[in-house]
Amino acid sequence: MLISDPDAKAVPLNTTNASVTINSAPVMASIGNKNTTKGQNLAFTISANDINGDTLTYSASNLPSGATFNTATATFQMTPAQSGVYPNIHFSVSDSMEVDSENITITVYNITEIVVMPSSKTVTSGQDFTLNVSIDPKGTGIAGAQLNITVNKSVLRINTIIEGNLLKQGGASTVFNGGVIDNTKGTVGTIWGAILGSSNITTQGAFITINATAIGASGISGLNLSNIMITDQQGAFVVYNLTNGTIRINDPPVLTPINNRTANEGQILSFNLIATDPNGDILSYAASNLPSGATFNQTTKTFIWTPTLLQSGTYPDVRFEVTDGVLTTSENITIIVINVNRAPTFTPIPSNGSVYNETEIIYIRANATDLDNDNLNYSIKIDNTQVSTSSSYNWTSNYSSAGNHQINISVTDGTEIVSKIISVYINNVNQRYDVTNNGVVDIGDITVIGQHFMVVVTPPYPRYDVNMDGIVNIMDLVIVGQHFGGTT
Repeated sequence: MLISDPDAKAVPLNTTNASVTINSAPVMASIGNKNTTKGQNLAFTISANDINGDTLTYSASNLPSGATFNTATATFQMTPAQSGVYPNIHFSVSDSMEVDSENITITVYNITEIVVMPSSKTVTSGQDFTLNVSIDPKGTGIAGAQLNITVNKSVLRINTIIEGNLLKQGGASTVFNGGVIDNTKGTVGTIWGAILGSSNITTQGAFITINATAIGASGISGLNLSNIMITDQQGAFVVYNLTNGTIRINDPPVLTPINNRTANEGQILSFNLIATDPNGDILSYAASNLPSGATFNQTTKTFIWTPTLLQSGTYPDVRFEVTDGVLTTSENITIIVINVNRAPTFTPIPSNGSVYNETEIIYIRANATDLDNDNLNYSIKIDNTQVSTSSSYNWTSNYSSAGNHQINISVTDGTEIVSKIISVYINNVNQRYDVTNNGVVDIGDITVIGQHFMVVVTPPYPRYDVNMDGIVNIMDLVIVGQHFGGTT
């Protein structure tokens, strides 16, 4: 390049060159909408090409709750906890100049549950029973289903397969095939049903009801479903979870009758449980509502009880059980404990051989106890003459009571009588007006009273207080005078 001035001379110049870059946007591979089921992991990786070889960065936005996008690996992951439709999930790729993107929708379906109900059933040999195959769409619209059944042919016999209420909900019309039953193989094939008309069902119901008979003496059979297909209105398969069933033939254990039992207080009562099981199962034993103090050893199957002497009475509904782990046989019995009477005991007062003087009060007592808490009755006799029916008696002897006497005390609880005889001796004592106690009422007696005249005395009153009024006075002299010269 040459530039000149007006004189045609060259002008010096500096030049700066320029460049133009032609860039093409990255192209993201189509992702497309996604479907998954609740609880199932959904993962995919997005990719893109760049014809210019530029470094690409990936991003995502408006992700469902719990979803993640790893920008380094361009990987999306989601394990949905809820069903639903999640639109406008945005993915993009950039070469730092231009961007390519795509919005997708992820639909999360509930997993349809197909369950043999009950999933575990115990029956006895020869028993007819029914099972249902239940389908729960959990909100997903379904319009048809098919399945096959397999059982243990030596344990079960399939009698009939009839249509349940599943596809008939809402009054829908259906077409149904109960399958081909082959009990020589233990199979039922090509069971199917579908709704006639443009509708679907979204709630649980019984697809089929199976009637079967337990033909084995014992054993276990699965009721297994196969070749399962559940479809929506468009005929598309619906994802499902399957729970097969198990049927066990089991007869209850046989418990040898225990029968009601009787025991006496203080007597040991012991017996063992005896049981057999038609299926040869291992048995375990238990007891409940036992009387206080009773025990049951589950290992030895032994009941032991020694009722105390205060446990007479009736003990109903003492329960014994035997189980094979599935079925239980029991018997309730009543235990009657007969009262064993214990005789009352008592300590008598006075003691045998006691000695008293005439005019003394003899205190008679029967201090009795009864371990059965029975009501007690008493009898007190003196020289074979009953003087009291209470537990005590005060015998005031007199001047004619001298000599040997027998006191007979008896106590009864209504069943047994306990008696004790106490011998006592009462000394002869002269009358009190014989103050000197010499056998004659004379001047000596008057002299002693005179020596204590007007003296106040306290019990036990001395003989010179003849009338025992607490003072020695003229009254005492009068009494002596009335008997003066007499003998005692």
